[in-house]
Amino acid sequence: MSRARCLVIALSLVCCCHRGASGPEPTTAATAASPADGDAERQQSVRAELERYDTYPISFDASELSEQDRSLLQSLMRAAELIEELNMLQVHPRNLEWLAAVREGGTEDDQELFRRYQMPWCHDDTSDSCAAFAGAPAREVGAYHWPEGMTDEEFEALSNAPNSRELLSPFTVVRRAGEGRWTAIPYSQTELFGSRMEGVAAALRQAASHADTESIRRFLLSRAEAFVADDPVPWDQSDYDWIAIDSRWEVTVGPYEVYRNPRQIKARFQMYVGIVDPEVTAATAPFREELQGMENALAELVGADVYTARQLSGEGIAIRAVQVVLAAGDARNPVGATIAYHLPNRGPSVDEGLYKKVILVSHMDAFDPIVEARAHLALD
Repeated sequence: MSRARCLVIALSLVCCCHRGASGPEPTTAATAASPADGDAERQQSVRAELERYDTYPISFDASELSEQDRSLLQSLMRAAELIEELNMLQVHPRNLEWLAAVREGGTEDDQELFRRYQMPWCHDDTSDSCAAFAGAPAREVGAYHWPEGMTDEEFEALSNAPNSRELLSPFTVVRRAGEGRWTAIPYSQTELFGSRMEGVAAALRQAASHADTESIRRFLLSRAEAFVADDPVPWDQSDYDWIAIDSRWEVTVGPYEVYRNPRQIKARFQMYVGIVDPEVTAATAPFREELQGMENALAELVGADVYTARQLSGEGIAIRAVQVVLAAGDARNPVGATIAYHLPNRGPSVDEGLYKKVILVSHMDAFDPIVEARAHLALD
């Protein structure tokens, strides 16, 4: 049965919340087989890591979608598969190779660990023994974006290079080009990312042919062009188009956040697809005029050295609440799902005070058991 025909689409996202006095009993995978000789310690570490978090699967019922919407979603799911792979390659260039080996020979716990964290290493337990396979190399996340063995001194020198804008772009890979010189390679031009980015662009163009409105068609096409552009900062026009989407669908796709990059400079690939919840979206309208005041109050509360208030144009801020259909790549946070996001992070649209806030209603609903448990603890 084709994915577009499926009545229920299982998300590639699981909300995870740290265990404690709140939440139901864990629903992590059971161990498939007894650990091999000498592997008992590793298996115990993996099992303990998985049990640190309770899981809350989120699903989406696609039975009421029209044929046009199913065709759109099928194309977006092809893009999401590639976004998942791109993000994993950003973690480590050998990640997909390791994943294939774990799927073939690992226990259910090993496979669940890799699926959850999108890498072979544990999240909380940073010991060498906590990994999805025996003999896993030392943890190394995101180093591909930078020259091998780059020192802090070399990193600081990048800001003084003639091509510093390109080198410090969130969307390039940096390589040495001689003594005291470096070159910036756009993501789309790298051997590691290039072919998959072309695949994402093709899937987005296909999705555009099934779009329900002109605005989302325009975004899907401009974002597809950005995915294959030979440009260190290719996303600006499609950011404008993304903010302007007027459709029952909400699609966010591209490299955005830098939090999990070792230098917090290079952006990781992510994707969300959702369907607008008109009732919740309408309920947000009264807050639009208060956005700048809340932004200023936050900056004052935490201090200017920690947070600088952004200029938020009330007319230029789009707010949409959605029921999540899928999340992929860096959007699939392994230890706690995002409940809302505010993008873009940079570019001319930001300079003009233009943003979009997306509220993930189904993710918020997943936290209800935790909120209820905390309320009982507070009242008891």
